[in-house]
Amino acid sequence: MMYILLQIRYGVIEFIDSSFKTYRVSGNNSSSKRLAFVTNDGELLLFVASFSDGGERKDVLFRVDLTSSELGRSEIASDVRSFIASKDGKAVFYVNSDQELWCVKGKKKSAKIADFVSGLAMSNNSNKVFFMSEEGLHYSDNGKKSVKITGDVIGVWSRPTNVFYLTSNFDVYRSGGNEKFTLFQQDVNVQNLGY
Repeated sequence: MMYILLQIRYGVIEFIDSSFKTYRVSGNNSSSKRLAFVTNDGELLLFVASFSDGGERKDVLFRVDLTSSELGRSEIASDVRSFIASKDGKAVFYVNSDQELWCVKGKKKSAKIADFVSGLAMSNNSNKVFFMSEEGLHYSDNGKKSVKITGDVIGVWSRPTNVFYLTSNFDVYRSGGNEKFTLFQQDVNVQNLGY
């Protein structure tokens, strides 16, 4: 059965299937859902839910198998600030509140990739995650040790088939999802970038 993410409204994730039947992700009203992602095949949902735990906010990354009639959720990681996933959902990368980048593949244990991370990007045709650290732009291929690309970076973002980064000179470089970037545009007006 094919599911389509219908909406996240008032902290609730709702789906509609190919027969136009509506489903809701299990949970309770004390959590707020945000940052949802459905794999290209429509079989897996990843989302972050925020809970209040003794006055502190707890952000938990969950996986939901949409092929199951139960639509039950399983926890992938806690303390998640942002995440990005491969198009099949088999490789999930997340950043925690300590700005550490972690990777989890399938149901395996999470593996730490890097520290002091900001900005995550990934193209649909790659399992390489691109990220910024204090040292510049790096990538990790499917959760392996990170490799530095350049030190001159102030922003990184992605579109479905491309990854871009912005230098301190306001030059934009583009990649098709691999580690090879080429100059895309020079001296851009950053207000027009929309990343």
